[in-house]
Amino acid sequence: MAKADLRANPAAIAQAVEQGIGLFQQGRLDEAEKICSRVLKARPDWFDALHLMALIKLQSGKPGAAYGLLEAALKINPRSCDA
Repeated sequence: MAKADLRANPAAIAQAVEQGIGLFQQGRLDEAEKICSRVLKARPDWFDALHLMALIKLQSGKPGAAYGLLEAALKINPRSCDA
């Protein structure tokens, strides 16, 4: 799905993030990261994509990047117990 399509379609964004979560759970971090990157290019304020990307970065051994992403996610949803 194109970036413009994602920007205009919250349901498509949610579906893409769910696909990314599934890939993450399967250990397919590179594929999950590509999906998250696409979502975040279209909607940089999408909490679930920021949170998932932080988890991907943490699993990939990049805690500094994960921390920055979690900070951004918490600015959007400061009460999230997941983040």
